[in-house]
Amino acid sequence: MAIVKISCPHCEDAVFIEVTEEKGTYGTRLNATVLPSDKARLRLFEEVLSGVLERHNGIAPPSIVVMEGTKRGLKQEFVRKTLNAYVNTGKLHIENGNVMR
Repeated sequence: MAIVKISCPHCEDAVFIEVTEEKGTYGTRLNATVLPSDKARLRLFEEVLSGVLERHNGIAPPSIVVMEGTKRGLKQEFVRKTLNAYVNTGKLHIENGNVMR
């Protein structure tokens, strides 16, 4: 599963598409589903966060999460606010300035 950001060439609006793989008897098929923007941004943030934490053995500075999120097309303010919300709700915690699950 991957979430891809595609921009319209005419109006330059961003659309998020979820691409999944479906194995069948005649080979593999790719399915693309357009996601609502709020849900897509949140899922893309979770994908970025899990990727960063996986690469850094479960402990990473918030700045790396923000940089990786902006590389993937998320706005810096959204990544920071969502990261703070995850810490406030208890999904993540910060120890010695690093984000941990």
